[in-house]
Amino acid sequence: MNILLDTSFLSALHNEDDVYHGEATKQFLEARGTQTIIPAIVMAEYLMGNVDGKHMMTVCKDLCGAFLPLTERELQEITRLPEKMQKGLKANDCLILVYSSLHRADLYTFDQKLKKTYNELQANFS
Repeated sequence: MNILLDTSFLSALHNEDDVYHGEATKQFLEARGTQTIIPAIVMAEYLMGNVDGKHMMTVCKDLCGAFLPLTERELQEITRLPEKMQKGLKANDCLILVYSSLHRADLYTFDQKLKKTYNELQANFS
């Protein structure tokens, strides 16, 4: 099993003042032994916040080994997402859905809209 961390989860995991910190820590610890995936787009979005970028890149790289790059494959896969799922989502969120699908990863997020869309996508392919 793989897990893919989105920005909301990554932020909660590393910010003790975040309302979801406890839940993020619990979920992450329960997933021990799995491959952790952090797309480069998630890391870029996370670094836009008020964080020590160099330190956080090191910490996150230790979690996942390497950040998933954006390639033509992911761009092609975005076009395969059902149109109703694309509407109302940011490009970053569509990419996160694509990455989770391509890497057969459970999406760890506190973004309720993204989680709902992810669950609908999973149901369509089950």
